[in-house]
Amino acid sequence: MATSRVKFQKDIEQRLRTWGTRHGAIETKVAKAEDDAKAALFAELGKLRTLEAEGRRCLSVVETAGAAAWARLQTDFVERWERVNRAAEAVWARVK
Repeated sequence: MATSRVKFQKDIEQRLRTWGTRHGAIETKVAKAEDDAKAALFAELGKLRTLEAEGRRCLSVVETAGAAAWARLQTDFVERWERVNRAAEAVWARVK
């Protein structure tokens, strides 16, 4: 699977911006929720924040990887990022 480091980096940056927008929507939903629902929404939001932090760590690695390092890490790293992204999508689906 050949993915350029720059393209992959831009993809992560775009997805993280999208995540930030979604987090804001969830925070608004939490503010309007009943007390019993707030706890569940806060828990889901916490999971999303953890996934976002993992995504930012991924971005940091991609930003600092040289060409040789990227060639070595690419397949595992792309798979790792996709797992993080799928997990975030699953949480958002539960929160909608």
